[in-house]
Amino acid sequence: MGKYLKKYIDLDGMSKAKVDKLIHYCNRDPKILIQYDGFTNAEADDVMHPDTDGDCIMEGGTVELMWSSSVRVLIEPDTPEDVIIRVLHKIINWIKEDSHAMKIAKEMIGSLILDKMDSEPEKRIPF
Repeated sequence: MGKYLKKYIDLDGMSKAKVDKLIHYCNRDPKILIQYDGFTNAEADDVMHPDTDGDCIMEGGTVELMWSSSVRVLIEPDTPEDVIIRVLHKIINWIKEDSHAMKIAKEMIGSLILDKMDSEPEKRIPF
């Protein structure tokens, strides 16, 4: 598989860890997921609208080449425990209070056909 990957991606200069990850994931089928992100110390702009704690919670879609469980939480190791708990509570509240956004995301994701994403632009992830 490494030879096939080298045909399409310039692996020279990449770390061994990065090359190993690319080879590891290149055999996986794309999976569409709903993604919640919790940004801390976010600066306000046209996209980010942080709360009084400086946190900004965002929802969107993503296509990943990983095996996934029903719910997965990824946390940067140096994030303080109190910040993790605060942001997770905000994500939980967002999901509870804005079920309409989750419903729309599920409907949009359900209508996608991964095999046709490149050939049919209207099938691409809309967020």
